[in-house]
Amino acid sequence: MSERLLEATGLTMTYGEENVLRGIDLDIGDGITVIMGESGSGKSTLMNCLATTESATGGSVLFGGVDLLLKRPKELARLRADRMGFVFQSSGLLGGLTVAENIQLPHQANKTNVDPDYAMEVSVGLRIDRLLAKRPGEISGGEAQRVAIARALVHKPDIVFADEPTAALDAHNRSNVYKGLRSVSDLFGTTVVVVAHDDYATSGSYADRVVTLSDGMIDSVVSRGD
Repeated sequence: MSERLLEATGLTMTYGEENVLRGIDLDIGDGITVIMGESGSGKSTLMNCLATTESATGGSVLFGGVDLLLKRPKELARLRADRMGFVFQSSGLLGGLTVAENIQLPHQANKTNVDPDYAMEVSVGLRIDRLLAKRPGEISGGEAQRVAIARALVHKPDIVFADEPTAALDAHNRSNVYKGLRSVSDLFGTTVVVVAHDDYATSGSYADRVVTLSDGMIDSVVSRGD
């Protein structure tokens, strides 16, 4: 990892009397960081706090050197729209629209700029360019998730968060989705943070760094080559 894009220090999250995150210190820079852990370990909560879709109860989250926990909700919403991308367990594609229209739709709604040449470059990189005129019902689950990755990427975000993007897919489609995320990182220099539910994300050469959580704390951090 080179530059630190995102830095969490002493990050805590409490729901009532339950301590879900217990003082997380984590730096995220270039490449793909995979966050692993058993169910209930706090991995999705950690991602949500890093992405500001949930507000941590303590600590700091620095994004480009600015503490996001000090920003107002409207400022955070604009920052997420402009500088972050999101991929979820379900692709969330609209069946009545083409693949190309699905890729563009949220960015039109958010009034974020999309360069059509760059959108095509992303589509080629993710191997979905031949699908652009199709509708979601005509493509596979793995292809739909790659469309969701393109949708998260076409406005040129600094970072993409993917929350268990392969949870509902078979092994073949899981592999294709992770290859797509690897391409995103390698071709476009985008930082990617993935929450994964099994070890599949860490096999092959998908991850540059694997962070394992246990009971709301970091259990281990392993970088490629360690």
